[in-house]
Amino acid sequence: MGNSAAKALEQMAPLEVKDLLSVLNQVYWYQREAPRLRFLAYFLSGGEENSLVLIKWLGLPKEYPHENEDQAINHQEGVKVLNLFAEIWEDSQDLSKLRKDLERQIAIVVDKVKWEQTDMKLLKQHYKNLKSIDSQLAAAVNAKIIALEGQHWFLIAFKLWLIHVSGWLLLIIIYPRSSQVQALIWDRKFRTIVGLGYISVALTWIPWLRYRLLAPFREVLVADASLDSFDPQAYFPNSYVKIRRATHTQPIQTAIGQLQSPIVLEGESGLGKSMFLRNLVKTSGRLSVYLPASQCAGGVVEAIQAKLPIAAHDPLFLQSLINYNTLDICIDGLNEVSPDTRATINTFVEHHVHGHIILTTQPLEWKPPATAKTYVLQPLKRQQIAEFLTSRQGILPEDVPVSGVEYEQACDDYLASQLHQNQSKQELTAVRRFLSNPMDLTLVAQLLAQGKDPDLLNLQQQQYEIMAEDYQQIHLYPFPLAEFAETVYQMRLHDQITIPENDCLDELHCMERYKMVLTRQQKDGFGGTHREWYFRHDKIQEYFIVQTFLKSENRERQHEHLSDPRFRGVYLLLATLLEVNQALVLREVLIQSAVETKDHAVSDQFIQRFNSRQELTQTTNKDGVLALYQKHYQDLIEIARLQASRLITVENNAMSDSTSDSNHSNYHSKYDQRQSQHRFNNFVDATQSEFNQEIDSQTQNNYAPEKNQTLSEAAAEIQQLLKQLEQSNPNATDLEKTAFVNIAIPASTKQRLLSALESGGKEALRELLDNPYVNVGMAIVEGWQNP
Repeated sequence: MGNSAAKALEQMAPLEVKDLLSVLNQVYWYQREAPRLRFLAYFLSGGEENSLVLIKWLGLPKEYPHENEDQAINHQEGVKVLNLFAEIWEDSQDLSKLRKDLERQIAIVVDKVKWEQTDMKLLKQHYKNLKSIDSQLAAAVNAKIIALEGQHWFLIAFKLWLIHVSGWLLLIIIYPRSSQVQALIWDRKFRTIVGLGYISVALTWIPWLRYRLLAPFREVLVADASLDSFDPQAYFPNSYVKIRRATHTQPIQTAIGQLQSPIVLEGESGLGKSMFLRNLVKTSGRLSVYLPASQCAGGVVEAIQAKLPIAAHDPLFLQSLINYNTLDICIDGLNEVSPDTRATINTFVEHHVHGHIILTTQPLEWKPPATAKTYVLQPLKRQQIAEFLTSRQGILPEDVPVSGVEYEQACDDYLASQLHQNQSKQELTAVRRFLSNPMDLTLVAQLLAQGKDPDLLNLQQQQYEIMAEDYQQIHLYPFPLAEFAETVYQMRLHDQITIPENDCLDELHCMERYKMVLTRQQKDGFGGTHREWYFRHDKIQEYFIVQTFLKSENRERQHEHLSDPRFRGVYLLLATLLEVNQALVLREVLIQSAVETKDHAVSDQFIQRFNSRQELTQTTNKDGVLALYQKHYQDLIEIARLQASRLITVENNAMSDSTSDSNHSNYHSKYDQRQSQHRFNNFVDATQSEFNQEIDSQTQNNYAPEKNQTLSEAAAEIQQLLKQLEQSNPNATDLEKTAFVNIAIPASTKQRLLSALESGGKEALRELLDNPYVNVGMAIVEGWQNP
């Protein structure tokens, strides 16, 4: 019997997987026989692979595969198990115990394995099977399906995003060389729709992209700095600055080496503020915009937008780029604009607390932005003056008469003659005021190189004369100063920066040779270029403007532009170019204007320059007077000698006709000659004494007695005021004239005049007044004496 059973089993083929389910199902009913039944299932399967997998996961094994911590279920095994479970799902529906275990194992396998997108169909099949039987287990499977679907769509979106970003990167790469691409990127609608919103954010947040957007316009942004004509050798880097109201000074390159926060750089005209800005823009390596303050009347952002026509497509986008400090903003010449424009610039700076902004200005009455640090540019010291003059040799023309060692010696000699120990403190201050200014020093260097003796009061006049002489030699007619000056005046009046070359091209070429104007090539809208001319410095332009102010027919311009900041430099030139009496009148007018406008910048600097002029002029006059009287004295001595010789000759002739004896005659002749010689010596001594007294009287108060000068100034001022009243009110009565003059003339001036009149100066004052103004002028003065 046993042998028959053995033979029957031997001849039986291995059972299929579905047939093993019945055997394994018995395990759940007869758990004590589980080992034998599981062995039987293994034996009947013949060791087939799927049967072994089934036996490992079902039939209450001693340890399920997922319970073994040392052996994780990999993806390949998980797929194999789920495929097997899907295969037996239909066959197990009548085996209730086995079916329950199968459902649990499906959920476990789904949870333990990291599935891929290719397994989505298998998971959905099991979810479908479990959904109608056990919702909890089905939900666990569904969670895996949802996660896989999320990953799937994420991958799709990521790939699309990569394509999108790659397209935009391609546009960014092409951007600098394609105006069409530039127009697309600056178009807000295109950037929003095609850029899906995030591109605009990326373009403003990522520094490299911000730089890329504005880099193609680098030259346009700094066009007003004229960097193509900027000579690094012309820049003097050894200037010093100090924080306002501080005492410590420091090199400007150390204090403002790089812009990190708003800065105000203040300094007198010609100290090198604009040169510093140009050098900063040239060497900083960052994107910069250079703006004359006059361009910012409508706003700083608007001024930058005007340089970038493409920004008109989306000005808010440009605003965002500026807010992220993409640009170093340099605004030059704040003193040349109206208070409203300064207020606009101040507001911009205060809204950009950490902005990379620098403003330059001459001293003026204003309140700098609260967020800005103010540095005051210092005049050059003695050693710096010498270094500056020596360093100018590198920018002088090669054909100048004085160069090399001779130029250096000329600089040393000139400084020694201008700065010496015998000077008064006032004279030294006046000289230093001119020599500590780099712009004036540049003119000194040019004049020394031409073999000229620089006159500190007329440096620009000397430069002009040299240029005009060269112009006349070339063109055989004088430089048209009046016509050219009027053109320059109209330029300033209409805020025009470029010099129109029509009808004055020859003049511009000649001025270019003498470094008075610069030229640059500017691109036009048709792909070509055209030439533009600029003054090298505002002081040069102001020299020509002031020529129109000096003409008698344009004298009213001196009063028309008192409150116009564009003409401040012109008024400073008038302090040294007007006649003394006229300068004194203008000084009083400026003081009165300062009182009314609360802006003392022009009047204060005018008085400083006028005082410097007086100090330098008085020193020159004193030397001239001494020389004049020395010559006068020598002439008197020579006349005395001639008169004495004639007297001796006449007396000798008379004695020769005498009938006296020879001894008496000889004695008498010798005696008369001694008398004549004695009279000659007395004459010489008297002349010498007279000369010494004259010298003492003329040099005691710097040549002109103070009281006479006071009378002269007062007479000129009274007449000037009466003339002004005649123009505005020709029918004014004497009472109105007296009241007008009394109001206009300060009390201090009246007191000086009254002091001068105490010593018999009344008649002198009468002689100083012109006939039409004698009566009313004297009546006004007498009213001061007897109020």
